[in-house]
Amino acid sequence: RPQGDCVVRARAQAWIDTVARASQGGVCAGMALWSLDRYLAAAEPATVTIPLDVDVNDRIVRLFATQFLPQVSEEAKANRGLAMRDLTTRLSQELADGSGVTLGIYSDLGGHTLVPYAVDDLGDDRAVVALYDPNWPTQERYLEVDLGADTWRYSFFSADQTNDTEAWFGT
Repeated sequence: RPQGDCVVRARAQAWIDTVARASQGGVCAGMALWSLDRYLAAAEPATVTIPLDVDVNDRIVRLFATQFLPQVSEEAKANRGLAMRDLTTRLSQELADGSGVTLGIYSDLGGHTLVPYAVDDLGDDRAVVALYDPNWPTQERYLEVDLGADTWRYSFFSADQTNDTEAWFGT
């Protein structure tokens, strides 16, 4: 085990500062990944029932930080350019193979990470992605997708997803 004082190098401090600044807006990516990990492992008790303590918080923040790893951020950037039809097809394939996946959405207000668990084709170039949202852990949430217009809509702030006047929109 190392002995003595820890000297933080400039690159490490820059990483720490980046993660700390980003986490000021929330740690949904860590919460989504932690919930997904526990779901895939069939862990008990249910994640939503676990109290937030130091160990849980540490795990969530560490998972949150993984989004800044080069291989993760490069894949995320590549996926941001996908058409909605390609994105829903990819989500369907990844969900079918049981690997689990997260979905990042972005608006002028910021970004948010969700865990999709189903993609439903509604016909007429419309689909719905069923989601677990760590901000709404006990509520079924969904992302509306217009495949023809290549757009999506998500109710970030409101429990009433259908009538949310401040819903996020994007491509």
